[in-house]
Amino acid sequence: LWNPVPEHGSWSLILELEGVQRRFTRLIDEIGTLPYSERLDILNITTLAERRIRGDLIEVFKALNGFSSLDSIFNISRSGLNLISGEVKKTSSTKVKTLHKHFLTERIVMIWNMLPVEVKSSMSVNDFKINLEHFKKTNMENVGCRMSHIVYSKTYTTPRRPFEKERLDSELKLIGEFGLRNKREVWRVKYTLAKIRKAARELLTLEDKDPRRLFEGNAILRRLVRIGVLDENRMKLDYVLGLKTEDFLERRLQTQVFKLGLAKSIHHARVLIRQKHIRVRKQVVNIPSFIVRLDAQKHIDIAINSAYGSGREGRVKRKRMRAGAGGAGDNDEDED
Repeated sequence: LWNPVPEHGSWSLILELEGVQRRFTRLIDEIGTLPYSERLDILNITTLAERRIRGDLIEVFKALNGFSSLDSIFNISRSGLNLISGEVKKTSSTKVKTLHKHFLTERIVMIWNMLPVEVKSSMSVNDFKINLEHFKKTNMENVGCRMSHIVYSKTYTTPRRPFEKERLDSELKLIGEFGLRNKREVWRVKYTLAKIRKAARELLTLEDKDPRRLFEGNAILRRLVRIGVLDENRMKLDYVLGLKTEDFLERRLQTQVFKLGLAKSIHHARVLIRQKHIRVRKQVVNIPSFIVRLDAQKHIDIAINSAYGSGREGRVKRKRMRAGAGGAGDNDEDED
């Protein structure tokens, strides 16, 4: 199915078509000054991205229920209701891996698995459409999430002034101190911190006993305390505004592995994590930027099947052992 993405395809055409709808809704007198999302809600229409996702979900439903011949291309779980992502060969090129994630069998997996059982088990296509719309109205809008935001979301923003000396020096210092790969990892943490601080600033404008401030504020504070960024005796929104990038970088798995003495240096910690030598509880984690919670910090250790643990020796060590055994055999023959 046709589904253009920013990396390739007719993405400029999609933006132009969306702009036509945006301009048309602005011409309506009563709602012309409202934000685009509110205009769509009043007119009961959706964006083009949401329509494409809805079409993908309908095609998946048809395939899984025998209404089309596409059932053989999906990886289905044992329950028959969820989808499983396929795997790309490690020898495949980067271009092939990039294109693979935009296939119908891959791009729809997360969204399909989010649907409840009563929607997936609809008796007909029309019932599925009705149940899908009902689920979208009662769930998606309540949590403030639209389907189009699930697919396209930013993880970092580039600086407005690319050649500012003070910022360049501070970013370079963070990269060396925490063993980061590139500046994109710094920008990703800064973007996360900016979103949290923005939410805190908006809540601080409300009254102290406002229901939204009490509910959302406590949720933000509990999450920050859970990951160890904020102390329990500082559970106030005012302290959220004082958080720094270093506070989040300290909670990365790479930093924690180095501080626990499992690695010789911060860079060695990254190598151990990427080579799957580190586990958190019973789960092997190979993501250096994994945020470690306070309750999981004491469970960071060497993986059970690692060469540094109780697993078999590494490839180089086995090779040296075989070479040493062969050399010892030659010496015995010479003595005879």
